[in-house]
Amino acid sequence: HEEVLETIDNKPLRGMLDRIHTRVAVLRVTTLSSPGRLPNTVNELARVFEAIKTRNAAAAEAAFIDHIDCVSEVARTVLIKQRDEQPMPKPRKRKIA
Repeated sequence: HEEVLETIDNKPLRGMLDRIHTRVAVLRVTTLSSPGRLPNTVNELARVFEAIKTRNAAAAEAAFIDHIDCVSEVARTVLIKQRDEQPMPKPRKRKIA
């Protein structure tokens, strides 16, 4: 990805992708710290790699989609729990001078 971005030399695109990568990294830590998630991740990715090793593109795609679905569900659950435990404060109204 880095080489593609350097070749394109598009600063706004780089900024957007950097923000996406940062969010993905935070979500990765969030999901992997969920109880039992690490062994499940290893098993899910083992299916992906096994399919790749046997050159079974359809199985690799299906296994990877399954992995993303599982990760998405864990992330959704964790983020909802965090939101419920630490609700955002209501914005204060500003006084007009």
